[in-house]
Amino acid sequence: MDQETCNKVGTAVKVVDEVGVLHHGLVTNCWGGSCLNVAFLSADESKVDQYGRQTEHLSSCSHRDGTTAPGRYWFIAGEVKPETVQHYGRKEA
Repeated sequence: MDQETCNKVGTAVKVVDEVGVLHHGLVTNCWGGSCLNVAFLSADESKVDQYGRQTEHLSSCSHRDGTTAPGRYWFIAGEVKPETVQHYGRKEA
């Protein structure tokens, strides 16, 4: 994990939500260490408003290396992904 990269608001990251779905996200706040707030598009295609697909947020989200939870973590694109991660409802290898 590149600490300098992950501490910049606007950095593109991958985030796995509470149910194990992988999303492309943007850092919205850095709490120090590897704890971030992240915004991402909803995986639910029915969540649409006049601006397009609705956004969702995870706050106080830890880096994958700093948690044993099966979800609610982030990592930088290019890092090896765990086999159990799903991408918009399908398994991601």
